[in-house]
Amino acid sequence: MSLVIACLLCGCAEPGRPQANSKPQASAKPQASATKPQAGASATAPTITIEQAKMLYEKGLDLQQRQGKVEEAITVFYQAIQADYPPAINHFAWLRATSPVAKYRDGAEAVKLSERACKLAARPEEPSKFGSDCLDTLAAAYAEAGMWDKAVEAAKRAIAMAEEVNNRPGVQEFTSRLEMLQKKQPCRDEP
Repeated sequence: MSLVIACLLCGCAEPGRPQANSKPQASAKPQASATKPQAGASATAPTITIEQAKMLYEKGLDLQQRQGKVEEAITVFYQAIQADYPPAINHFAWLRATSPVAKYRDGAEAVKLSERACKLAARPEEPSKFGSDCLDTLAAAYAEAGMWDKAVEAAKRAIAMAEEVNNRPGVQEFTSRLEMLQKKQPCRDEP
C-alpha cells in the first residue's frame, strides 16, 4: 500500500536536496570513470548503514560547497546513496539536475534519484517540508531531462505540499521556479 501512495506523491511508476537555502535560479556528463563506480562495483561493494550514509553525505557537502571539489563530491555521493538516506539522495539529484557546470548534470540520473527520494520521503498521512523539497527536486530533474509537463506538475505538487505544511518560504521559492518551468527554463544553481 505504501508503494501505491508513494507513487501518487511523486507521480512515478517504479519503486526505489540540498538544504532549502542552497537552491537556484534558472549537456555534457562528467567522465564516467571519474564519478560513477565501475560497472559491477556496486554489486560487490558492501551495503552501508544509514549512519555511514549520513557521514558520507556530510563529507560530500563539504567537498562540494566548501571546497569546490565537485567531482570528488560526486564520487562520495555515489557511495552515500547506497543506503536509503533521503537527504543524500535528494541532494545528489538536485546537483545532477541543476549544476551550473554542464558536465555535472545528468537529467536521466537526476529523475531516477529524485523519484527514489520522493518515495522514501512519502508520508501522505504526514506531509512535510522535506517531502515538498523532494517534489521540487523532481520538478528540476524533469526539466533537465526535457520532460516539461511533468516538471510543471511536480512543481505544482511541491507548492501544494509546502502550503499544506505552512512552509511560506518554500511556497515562494517553488512558485518562482514554477514560473521558470512554465517558460521551459531549466533550474540552475548559482556557481
